[in-house]
Amino acid sequence: MKTLSKTLVLAITFCIYGFANAKLPTYTLAEAIQKKLITVQIMGADETQPNSSSHYGKCIQMELTNTTSQSFKIKLAAGQQFEPDDSTIQNMMVTEDELFVLTPRKKHKGYINAMCVQHHDGGPNRTVKFTMGSMSNGHLLGIAQLVEKHKYFNETAQSAVWCISDGEDISTIQNDEDTVMTYILQKFVSEATGQAMPTKHKQVYTQPAKRYSKTTVTFEWSTHETYKTTLVVLDMQNKPVMEILKDVDLPAGEHSQTIELNEANLPKGYYKIILYLNNKPQMTRKVKLGR
Repeated sequence: MKTLSKTLVLAITFCIYGFANAKLPTYTLAEAIQKKLITVQIMGADETQPNSSSHYGKCIQMELTNTTSQSFKIKLAAGQQFEPDDSTIQNMMVTEDELFVLTPRKKHKGYINAMCVQHHDGGPNRTVKFTMGSMSNGHLLGIAQLVEKHKYFNETAQSAVWCISDGEDISTIQNDEDTVMTYILQKFVSEATGQAMPTKHKQVYTQPAKRYSKTTVTFEWSTHETYKTTLVVLDMQNKPVMEILKDVDLPAGEHSQTIELNEANLPKGYYKIILYLNNKPQMTRKVKLGR
């Protein structure tokens, strides 16, 4: 019963808190700055966040301080640009809508999803400070909203943004692991810039390597003294096709030689393996290559 009561109290508390927040006034970040309701500090991220880099993903760090005795909400919309205090650094564009609840005299600090909009300048870092810039418009705003809609906070979407902001080639938008994302981004850029959709790479058919028949034979013999030894493979017209040993002095004892006939080098058919000792034929073995 106590557990049920606690659960009920928590539920009521959350409902009251949610209702109270819903009634709070909401300002855009620009409005809140203009009305001097907040102070804001914007800079490059102080450390690389998961699935982010220096120029896309959660690469911007923002600290908001409520300077009033009232609570309110701050809305940050995808498309809002931040301008760096260093002209060698890229302007950054927010790519994810954010809504912050600020209580009286309190700070809120967090990382913001953003992307670069000046490809040939450097990416932000912890030493670079930013100020509020303009709101993006036209196709640049459109690509920011598309990224926000699909949550494409990655390198592929960054390439799409640069296609809009810097006129990069549409073929730079490519993700082999997510072809749907690639198509959505390419289609937007194609319609926005007039660039033709990239031609799909045609798969080049490579004929499978031919499998060659092989026959492996172990040829064994024994001698009671040293012999000059020759071991040769002949075709059925008695023409030598392989010379395994040629006048090699082998001592007395057991001898073994493995011979491989391969269709890559020889035509299918029957062959003879002949052992010569002191230039006299001593053993002959017939083998077949292929079916």
